[in-house]
This record gives sequence, structure tokens and C-alpha cells, in this order.
Amino acid sequence: MFQVIDKSFGFDTAVEEAQRAINAAHVEAVSAENGIGLVKLMGRHSGKFYERPICYASSIWYLSIVCVN
Repeated sequence: MFQVIDKSFGFDTAVEEAQRAINAAHVEAVSAENGIGLVKLMGRHSGKFYERPICYASSIWYLSIVCVN
């Protein structure tokens, strides 16, 4: 019999920490004239699995670039 995992704590933590980084980059970007905030997510599956939920959960993103080998 297969067990199904409804929720992964690692995924939730990764999304929360990325949102925190995006919010910090946004605060720095709006506090400077013509400021730009960049956040780079690093990890084996950060582009494939984490990018979309993180961007949807954050209300202040404008552009997302995913580089996957």
C-alpha cells in the first residue's frame, strides 16, 4: 500500500523563506531611486518546483526567469 503525503514541511519552509527574501529585496528596491531587487533561489529543484508557488504566494513580484539545465 502506498502512503500519500499531503504536506511537506520542507516545501512550506522553502516558500516562506523565499517570500521573506522577496519582501526584503522589495523594501530595498523601493527605498532607492530606480532601485531593483533581485532574488536568486538556489537548490537542486528550485527552478522546477519552487518558482511558481513562490511567485504566486508573493504579491510583489514582476518578473521571473528560470534557468534549468
